[in-house]
Amino acid sequence: MNLTKSRQYLRQFLDDQKVVSLAEELFEYTPSILFFVKDRQRRFVYVNQSLSEMFRLGRKADVIGKMDREYCDEYVEDMFRKDDEQILRQGITIKNKIELVTTLDGVIKWHITTKTPLWSRSGKIAGLAGITREFETDRKILPQHPALARVIDYINHNYSRVLSSEELATVAGISISALGRNFKRSLHMTPVQYIKRYRVNQACSLLSNSDTPIALIASQCGFFDQSHFSRTFQDIMHATPRAYRKRYR
Repeated sequence: MNLTKSRQYLRQFLDDQKVVSLAEELFEYTPSILFFVKDRQRRFVYVNQSLSEMFRLGRKADVIGKMDREYCDEYVEDMFRKDDEQILRQGITIKNKIELVTTLDGVIKWHITTKTPLWSRSGKIAGLAGITREFETDRKILPQHPALARVIDYINHNYSRVLSSEELATVAGISISALGRNFKRSLHMTPVQYIKRYRVNQACSLLSNSDTPIALIASQCGFFDQSHFSRTFQDIMHATPRAYRKRYR
Protein backbone atom coordinates (compact mmCIF):
# COMPACT_ATOMS: atom_id res chain seq x y z
CA MET A 1 0.00 0.00 0.00
CA ASN A 2 1.46 3.37 -0.94
CA LEU A 3 1.74 6.24 1.54
CA THR A 4 -1.10 8.27 0.02
CA LYS A 5 -3.57 5.38 0.20
CA SER A 6 -2.43 4.58 3.74
CA ARG A 7 -3.17 8.15 4.79
CA GLN A 8 -6.57 8.01 3.13
CA TYR A 9 -7.45 4.88 5.12
CA LEU A 10 -6.26 6.54 8.34
CA ARG A 11 -8.31 9.68 7.72
CA GLN A 12 -11.37 7.63 6.82
CA PHE A 13 -10.98 5.59 10.00
CA LEU A 14 -10.63 8.72 12.15
CA ASP A 15 -13.67 10.27 10.50
CA ASP A 16 -15.80 7.12 10.76
CA GLN A 17 -14.94 6.56 14.41
CA LYS A 18 -15.07 10.27 15.25
CA VAL A 19 -11.63 10.03 16.87
CA VAL A 20 -10.76 13.34 18.54
CA SER A 21 -7.40 12.45 20.12
CA LEU A 22 -4.44 10.75 18.50
CA ALA A 23 -0.96 12.25 18.29
CA GLU A 24 -1.04 14.47 21.35
CA GLU A 25 -1.73 11.57 23.70
CA LEU A 26 0.99 9.47 22.07
CA PHE A 27 3.63 12.21 22.28
CA GLU A 28 2.62 13.21 25.79
CA TYR A 29 4.15 10.01 27.12
CA THR A 30 7.30 9.92 24.97
CA PRO A 31 9.95 11.74 27.07
CA SER A 32 12.61 12.05 24.37
CA ILE A 33 10.28 13.71 21.84
CA LEU A 34 9.29 17.38 21.81
CA PHE A 35 5.93 17.84 20.04
CA PHE A 36 4.11 21.05 19.11
CA VAL A 37 1.27 22.40 16.97
CA LYS A 38 0.97 26.00 15.70
CA ASP A 39 -1.75 27.90 13.87
CA ARG A 40 -1.25 29.97 10.72
CA GLN A 41 -0.04 32.94 12.78
CA ARG A 42 2.65 30.68 14.31
CA ARG A 43 0.97 30.77 17.71
CA PHE A 44 1.21 27.64 19.84
CA VAL A 45 -1.94 25.56 19.88
CA TYR A 46 -0.38 22.64 21.74
CA VAL A 47 2.96 21.56 23.26
CA ASN A 48 3.71 18.32 25.04
CA GLN A 49 5.13 18.07 28.55
CA SER A 50 8.72 17.41 27.42
CA LEU A 51 8.84 20.63 25.39
CA SER A 52 7.27 22.59 28.22
CA GLU A 53 9.90 21.32 30.66
CA MET A 54 12.85 21.89 28.32
CA PHE A 55 12.04 25.57 27.84
CA ARG A 56 10.61 26.04 31.35
CA LEU A 57 7.31 27.19 29.95
CA GLY A 58 5.38 26.65 33.15
CA ARG A 59 1.87 25.26 32.75
CA LYS A 60 1.21 24.05 29.23
CA ALA A 61 -2.04 26.01 29.16
CA ASP A 62 -0.04 29.23 29.62
CA VAL A 63 1.75 28.63 26.31
CA ILE A 64 -1.38 28.57 24.17
CA GLY A 65 -1.56 31.60 21.90
CA LYS A 66 2.07 32.57 22.46
CA MET A 67 4.97 32.48 20.00
CA ASP A 68 8.58 31.33 19.88
CA ARG A 69 9.93 34.84 20.40
CA GLU A 70 8.56 34.85 23.95
CA TYR A 71 10.73 31.87 24.92
CA CYS A 72 13.73 31.72 22.58
CA ASP A 73 16.83 33.72 21.80
CA GLU A 74 16.56 35.95 18.74
CA TYR A 75 18.72 33.73 16.53
CA VAL A 76 16.64 30.65 17.44
CA GLU A 77 13.34 32.45 16.85
CA ASP A 78 14.58 33.72 13.50
CA MET A 79 15.51 30.18 12.43
CA PHE A 80 12.12 28.81 13.52
CA ARG A 81 10.24 31.67 11.84
CA LYS A 82 11.91 31.15 8.45
CA ASP A 83 11.11 27.44 8.46
CA ASP A 84 7.53 27.98 9.66
CA GLU A 85 6.83 30.62 7.03
CA GLN A 86 8.16 28.37 4.28
CA ILE A 87 5.90 25.52 5.42
CA LEU A 88 2.84 27.76 5.73
CA ARG A 89 3.49 29.44 2.39
CA GLN A 90 4.57 26.47 0.26
CA GLY A 91 3.00 23.49 2.01
CA ILE A 92 6.29 21.61 2.18
CA THR A 93 7.54 19.25 4.88
CA ILE A 94 10.96 19.91 6.43
CA LYS A 95 12.49 16.56 7.32
CA ASN A 96 15.24 15.81 9.84
CA LYS A 97 16.78 19.27 9.95
CA ILE A 98 19.77 19.51 12.29
CA GLU A 99 19.66 22.58 14.53
CA LEU A 100 21.59 24.08 17.43
CA VAL A 101 19.10 25.15 20.08
CA THR A 102 19.87 27.05 23.28
CA THR A 103 17.59 26.43 26.25
CA LEU A 104 16.76 29.11 28.81
CA ASP A 105 19.57 28.00 31.14
CA GLY A 106 22.19 28.46 28.43
CA VAL A 107 22.63 24.80 27.49
CA ILE A 108 23.15 24.43 23.75
CA LYS A 109 22.32 21.12 22.10
CA TRP A 110 21.98 19.59 18.67
CA HIS A 111 18.40 18.74 17.74
CA ILE A 112 16.87 17.05 14.74
CA THR A 113 13.48 18.44 13.72
CA THR A 114 10.71 17.50 11.31
CA LYS A 115 7.81 19.88 10.59
CA THR A 116 4.81 19.36 8.37
CA PRO A 117 1.80 21.47 7.31
CA LEU A 118 -1.67 20.73 8.66
CA TRP A 119 -4.35 20.78 5.98
CA SER A 120 -8.00 21.69 6.51
CA ARG A 121 -10.86 19.83 4.83
CA SER A 122 -11.13 22.70 2.36
CA GLY A 123 -7.57 22.03 1.17
CA LYS A 124 -5.99 25.06 2.83
CA ILE A 125 -3.06 25.09 5.23
CA ALA A 126 -4.45 25.52 8.74
CA GLY A 127 -1.17 25.43 10.63
CA LEU A 128 1.80 23.16 11.22
CA ALA A 129 3.00 20.44 13.56
CA GLY A 130 6.49 19.30 14.44
CA ILE A 131 8.59 16.90 16.45
CA THR A 132 12.10 17.52 17.75
CA ARG A 133 14.56 15.20 19.45
CA GLU A 134 18.13 15.53 20.64
CA PHE A 135 20.59 14.67 17.89
CA GLU A 136 23.23 13.37 20.30
CA THR A 137 21.04 10.41 21.23
CA ASP A 138 19.63 10.23 17.71
CA ARG A 139 23.07 9.51 16.27
CA LYS A 140 22.24 5.88 16.96
CA ILE A 141 20.26 6.03 13.72
CA LEU A 142 23.49 6.56 11.74
CA PRO A 143 24.65 2.93 11.37
CA GLN A 144 23.25 3.06 7.85
CA HIS A 145 25.81 5.82 7.21
CA PRO A 146 29.00 4.37 8.77
CA ALA A 147 31.32 6.78 6.93
CA LEU A 148 29.41 9.77 8.25
CA ALA A 149 29.29 8.33 11.77
CA ARG A 150 33.08 7.84 11.77
CA VAL A 151 33.70 11.42 10.70
CA ILE A 152 31.28 12.90 13.25
CA ASP A 153 32.96 10.94 16.02
CA TYR A 154 36.40 12.01 14.73
CA ILE A 155 35.43 15.68 14.65
CA ASN A 156 33.95 15.49 18.13
CA HIS A 157 37.28 14.21 19.48
CA ASN A 158 39.59 16.46 17.42
CA TYR A 159 37.71 19.75 17.02
CA SER A 160 40.36 21.68 18.98
CA ARG A 161 42.88 21.47 16.13
CA VAL A 162 42.91 22.18 12.41
CA LEU A 163 40.96 19.58 10.43
CA SER A 164 41.34 19.42 6.66
CA SER A 165 38.86 18.05 4.15
CA GLU A 166 41.48 15.53 3.03
CA GLU A 167 41.91 14.25 6.59
CA LEU A 168 38.17 13.85 7.12
CA ALA A 169 37.74 12.09 3.78
CA THR A 170 40.52 9.67 4.73
CA VAL A 171 38.78 8.90 8.04
CA ALA A 172 35.53 8.30 6.17
CA GLY A 173 37.20 6.19 3.50
CA ILE A 174 35.47 8.11 0.72
CA SER A 175 36.27 11.05 -1.54
CA ILE A 176 36.02 14.67 -0.42
CA SER A 177 33.07 15.28 -2.74
CA ALA A 178 31.25 12.15 -1.53
CA LEU A 179 31.80 13.23 2.08
CA GLY A 180 30.31 16.64 1.30
CA ARG A 181 27.27 15.04 -0.31
CA ASN A 182 26.76 12.73 2.68
CA PHE A 183 26.83 15.68 5.09
CA LYS A 184 24.44 17.76 3.00
CA ARG A 185 22.01 14.89 2.55
CA SER A 186 21.99 13.72 6.18
CA LEU A 187 22.83 16.84 8.21
CA HIS A 188 21.81 19.61 5.80
CA MET A 189 25.23 21.28 6.18
CA THR A 190 28.79 20.92 4.95
CA PRO A 191 31.60 19.34 7.02
CA VAL A 192 33.07 22.83 7.56
CA GLN A 193 29.73 24.14 8.84
CA TYR A 194 29.40 21.19 11.19
CA ILE A 195 32.90 21.79 12.60
CA LYS A 196 32.15 25.48 13.17
CA ARG A 197 28.89 24.73 14.93
CA TYR A 198 30.41 21.99 17.05
CA ARG A 199 33.23 24.32 18.14
CA VAL A 200 30.72 27.02 19.01
CA ASN A 201 28.69 24.41 20.91
CA GLN A 202 31.72 23.57 23.06
CA ALA A 203 32.53 27.26 23.52
CA CYS A 204 28.99 27.93 24.77
CA SER A 205 29.44 25.30 27.45
CA LEU A 206 32.73 26.85 28.61
CA LEU A 207 31.32 30.38 28.55
CA SER A 208 28.30 29.49 30.65
CA ASN A 209 29.94 27.01 33.04
CA SER A 210 33.46 28.32 33.69
CA ASP A 211 35.53 31.46 34.24
CA THR A 212 38.00 30.50 31.51
CA PRO A 213 39.22 33.63 29.65
CA ILE A 214 37.60 34.09 26.26
CA ALA A 215 40.96 34.07 24.48
CA LEU A 216 41.76 30.68 26.01
CA ILE A 217 38.33 29.33 25.11
CA ALA A 218 38.98 30.39 21.52
CA SER A 219 42.23 28.40 21.49
CA GLN A 220 40.77 25.36 23.23
CA CYS A 221 37.88 25.19 20.76
CA GLY A 222 40.02 25.27 17.64
CA PHE A 223 39.81 28.91 16.54
CA PHE A 224 42.85 30.74 15.16
CA ASP A 225 42.53 33.65 17.57
CA GLN A 226 39.96 35.53 19.65
CA SER A 227 38.94 37.71 16.70
CA HIS A 228 38.20 34.67 14.53
CA PHE A 229 36.30 33.10 17.42
CA SER A 230 34.20 36.20 18.03
CA ARG A 231 33.23 36.56 14.36
CA THR A 232 32.24 32.91 14.02
CA PHE A 233 30.39 32.90 17.34
CA GLN A 234 28.38 36.00 16.42
CA ASP A 235 27.52 34.60 12.98
CA ILE A 236 26.00 31.49 14.56
CA MET A 237 24.69 32.72 17.92
CA HIS A 238 23.83 36.33 16.98
CA ALA A 239 25.62 37.48 20.12
CA THR A 240 29.22 38.08 21.13
CA PRO A 241 30.94 35.55 23.42
CA ARG A 242 31.04 38.20 26.15
CA ALA A 243 27.31 38.94 25.83
CA TYR A 244 26.48 35.23 25.83
CA ARG A 245 28.52 34.69 29.01
CA LYS A 246 26.88 37.66 30.70
CA ARG A 247 23.42 36.34 29.93
CA TYR A 248 23.95 32.73 31.01
CA ARG A 249 26.42 33.02 33.89
